[in-house]
This record gives sequence, structure tokens and C-alpha cells, in this order.
Amino acid sequence: FTKNLSPDKINLSTLKGQGQLTNLELDEEVVQNLLDLPTWLAITRVFCNKASIRIQWTKLKTHPICLYLDKVEVEMRTCEEPRPPNGQSPIAVASGQ
Repeated sequence: FTKNLSPDKINLSTLKGQGQLTNLELDEEVVQNLLDLPTWLAITRVFCNKASIRIQWTKLKTHPICLYLDKVEVEMRTCEEPRPPNGQSPIAVASGQ
């Protein structure tokens, strides 16, 4: 999902179940498929300044894994020729729809 992720950008406290990533450039194609945009719009850039995750290791069956996004910037352009429609949303596939 990211383009510029490197080990030096990962701040993770595995035993505490917390992690943080900063200044992430996200994969435009993945985000475009998630958003199901009209075919005359295309995403050119997606940037997130901070993402945090919280995992309660001892309560995985009863508590959700939480992902927090601080600020996400999405740049788009209009297409002169309509782009091919998105495939089925990854969220729909994961939920069996």
C-alpha cells in the first residue's frame, strides 16, 4: 500500500502493540480501487503525514486492531479518455460480497 516505506521510517513497539509511520506516500492504484471513483477521475498522488496502529495482543478475539490516519491528501486529475473501471473493491472481496 505504500511506495516509500523503509525500515528507518518504522517506529514500532511490538510488545506494547503500538506503531507509528510518518510521511507515507500511498499507492495511487490501491486507493483508487478502494474509493471506486468515476472513470473520468484518476488519482495522481496520495500522501499521509502520520499513521498509527494499536494492537491489543492479549485481546485479539474481542478487541479490534485500530489504525489511525492523521492527515491524508489525495490529488486527482480529470481524464481526457475515461480510464478502465475499477475491479471489485478489495473491501467487498474481503467481506465476501
